[in-house]
Amino acid sequence: MKKIFSLSFLLIPLMSFSALARDIKVSFEHFESDLNNAIDTADSNTKIILPAGTFMMENEVLIDRPGISMIGQGPDKTILTFKNQKAGPQGILATKDRITFQGFAVEDSFGNGIKVLGAKYVTFRNLRVTWTRGPSPLNGPYGIYPVLTENTLIENCDVSGSSDAGIYVGQSKKIIVRRNNAHGNVAGIEIENSDDADVYENEAHHNTAGILVFNLPDLVKKEGHRTRIFSNHIYDNNGKNFSSKGTIISLVPKGMGVFLMASLDTEVFNNVIKWHALTGVGITNYAISERIVRDPTYNSMPKGIQVYGNHFYSHPVSIFDGGRMNFIIKLISGLAPKDIIYDGISDGTYEGQRPEVKNKICIQGNDSNRGLQFANLHLDHQRPHLPYPGGPVTRTLEDYDCTLTRAGDVALEIAPVEIPTSSGPTEEEILKVCKTQSRGVNREALNYDCPDLSDYHFFSDKSDPTKSPNEGFLYSLNNQLFTDYAIKHRFIFLPYGQSIKYQAKYSLDFPIGSAITKTFSIQEADKSTPTLLETRVLIRRANGWIPLNYSWKSGKAILNRAGFVRAMTARVAGQGDIELDYHSPNLRQCSSCHFIDEKITPIGPQAKFLNRNLPDDKGQNQLESWSKKSLLSGLPQGRENIPKLVEWTDTSKPVDDRAHAYLAINCTHCHNPAGNARNTGLFLQSERKSESVEMGHCKSPVAAGIGTGGNEFDIQPGSAEKSILYYRMSHSHLAVKMPQLGRSVNHLEGNELIKDWINEMPAINCRTEN
Repeated sequence: MKKIFSLSFLLIPLMSFSALARDIKVSFEHFESDLNNAIDTADSNTKIILPAGTFMMENEVLIDRPGISMIGQGPDKTILTFKNQKAGPQGILATKDRITFQGFAVEDSFGNGIKVLGAKYVTFRNLRVTWTRGPSPLNGPYGIYPVLTENTLIENCDVSGSSDAGIYVGQSKKIIVRRNNAHGNVAGIEIENSDDADVYENEAHHNTAGILVFNLPDLVKKEGHRTRIFSNHIYDNNGKNFSSKGTIISLVPKGMGVFLMASLDTEVFNNVIKWHALTGVGITNYAISERIVRDPTYNSMPKGIQVYGNHFYSHPVSIFDGGRMNFIIKLISGLAPKDIIYDGISDGTYEGQRPEVKNKICIQGNDSNRGLQFANLHLDHQRPHLPYPGGPVTRTLEDYDCTLTRAGDVALEIAPVEIPTSSGPTEEEILKVCKTQSRGVNREALNYDCPDLSDYHFFSDKSDPTKSPNEGFLYSLNNQLFTDYAIKHRFIFLPYGQSIKYQAKYSLDFPIGSAITKTFSIQEADKSTPTLLETRVLIRRANGWIPLNYSWKSGKAILNRAGFVRAMTARVAGQGDIELDYHSPNLRQCSSCHFIDEKITPIGPQAKFLNRNLPDDKGQNQLESWSKKSLLSGLPQGRENIPKLVEWTDTSKPVDDRAHAYLAINCTHCHNPAGNARNTGLFLQSERKSESVEMGHCKSPVAAGIGTGGNEFDIQPGSAEKSILYYRMSHSHLAVKMPQLGRSVNHLEGNELIKDWINEMPAINCRTEN
């Protein structure tokens, strides 16, 4: 038995032992609003204590502050259910370091149960994540889902019902997954493209497959090394694969204990693996997916695999289950389940060059109730006289009697202690500044989150944020980000005597003390004038951009940190009346879109979106006009030196250019190498070529779940109907739609453009052509 006493201590938030730690108790009566307020007001090293009870959640819970511990009274006492969720794609999403989730349950989220993106020092402890409808492709893909994380501990959790993997760790480093119960999922536990993972003392049972280690192409992190699977109880993983078609997990046949695909430096040892209809351990090349690899850095071969000291149990016979891979394996090797199966693709044991020692497959010291059953299928051996590849099978272990260097225990690093610098101004001090009267913009108030939009004196008429800015100016984009057919009014406010600095990439560089306002209105069917809904404000303070949302009611806009969902009937030109649920995001959801290189940043004020002529400025170019007025400095000479996008509504322009412009404004803020969707490897910047795999061309999805719509590729050239990108844009289910926030209805005009774009691409077979 492995000693584990020291590792439990390492990931406990250190400040819990310090007087500097702060506890915030969430009330039973106002659970969701109090939880959001607790997160909004938490500083580093805050414990948010959840009460016992079952709580119906309407929105995803988003944590964008470091050092927060969210602690319930136990997974059977504190239950967060998302079956009536109205906004947000996840149950819980966290994006900052030193996060702990402990002692509660998450049920029936539309998307993933608990997702953590790009964080360090993450702990999941004593949780239950499930979908109560039972096995269904409508369930979220992942229960516990850390991706692009470092120093991650997952222990004593119970996860079931995931349509992909119950516990999934992707593109991460330094991971411990121990003493969990993963059952009733497609995959119980999966480690993908990750380094240094210890998976031990878990129970993985009654899934389609028990424990998986994959390396996949076309991701930000290209390879994963050194996963150890040991001292686990892996049994009866013979469940139906209920994942969505088109996902990589949909290819996994039922009846597998451990499945290693293209994995590197992986050890499987001292496990009890029993009662699997296909195999106890399967070792394969990515080629079995029958998908073309376009990533030049990807190596599809499993290398450096060691399987030793395991105890296998199997029945003497299992019949065909109707699956293609099951059929081929049993046709080649017989009906008896195998303890270990190796596909033998390009391994050199049948013919060809043998791998060097460090890349070998080593199998030693295992035992079985039927005598160890092994089969190398030689699936790369084409036999023209047979309708299927592979064989003849070799069953001897002579070629695999070897020992490789074995990895040591994974040691998680201790989370650093961060001490809050100060408590900040009092509410009275803030109100004194916010309520100060001024003729122009209340500049001092920009340092604070004022309760009313009018406190900042942005507009001459405090009840109308659509015109007459005080000391501000209008800005306009050559392409609009779609938000439920909302009407938008945008203004910029700069500090006295200062200007914006030009930069070609991402947002222009605004000076400290700047503010940007964007007001959203909807033309309701039964009203003559548009209805004001919200004004979103970005303020550039010394510590970066700060988002604030102000909701309009009775001619007044009040700070609303929690956001809202409002059912409306909108009148849309050319479409008539449309029923929609307008969603104003909570403040933490702002970071879901306004996030580049780990910080909040504006989306619209980029040179390529601002480079246009304005009729109200005598036809001058907007950027050149700002430069002449000393509002913008550093603008390059010559318009040809300034990036520009065509207007996607301009049908005189090529469809390819229009589609790139549409995707740039609606999708690129997340789908870029520094954005919140970077883990997908789908990058939609306008400068990329349409035929590139990064742009989705013949690219297989990573974690799309039901978002695939049964399709295999993000873009299937020549067929929008078979493309995941188009499918997700044309559906409004919370776990399917893209973008995930900002719309409740489909953008019909934009969807038609993307449909035309994909359909005009030269059709190719993504399975056979590079």
